[in-house]
Amino acid sequence: MEIIAKPNIKALEQKAINFALLGKWKDAIKINKEIIDFEPENVRALTRMGLANLQLKDFKEAEKLFKKALKLDPINSIVKKNLELAKTHKVEKLVGAETSKKLVKEPGTSTEEKISITGSRVFAESFVKGDGLLYKLNKTSANIYKDDKLIGIIESPLVLKLHQAKELKIKVTVEFSHGKEKEAVLLFRAEKAIFKASKQDVKPYMKKDSLDEDEENTEEE
Repeated sequence: MEIIAKPNIKALEQKAINFALLGKWKDAIKINKEIIDFEPENVRALTRMGLANLQLKDFKEAEKLFKKALKLDPINSIVKKNLELAKTHKVEKLVGAETSKKLVKEPGTSTEEKISITGSRVFAESFVKGDGLLYKLNKTSANIYKDDKLIGIIESPLVLKLHQAKELKIKVTVEFSHGKEKEAVLLFRAEKAIFKASKQDVKPYMKKDSLDEDEENTEEE
């Protein structure tokens, strides 16, 4: 039996976004489908593919994709809005910055955090944008690692969100975004909207395990 290697999802995502920014919607659909074939619950790819179908006025397919994305991420306002457009057979033409906003940024699924880099021989210039990092949760902080080397510590409200994401089994990844000398900005990405969702938005969908409920933090196992 032939084993198919998983592609570089980040590279495919950037390619899909680039096609969309150029208005090449059929090419964008093709690339997003490649992502979904390997990650069926990738909300970002489902949303982008839905938007591409919407631009091509394939309202039935767009509606199907938005419904699936909304089931995975019930508080995603971009998906909600575009699902209504698909249902009513309306199209919002995406141009320039507006295209980028709708395709790249999704409310609550990503956030940036600044850290001070530890270690005498480690600087922001030691990394390149997109370098994957690891984090380990403590009770009130999170250690950030590159491979097995500690590069910094986070002590901010973000730690609580990471604990809550862990409790809800929501995957959160972290990567290097940019920085200078001993200061670095990290980009955290979550599978679902957890970072900026308000209580009013979250509660109807997460009654028992709300991200806003108080809970006792536990150390990462």
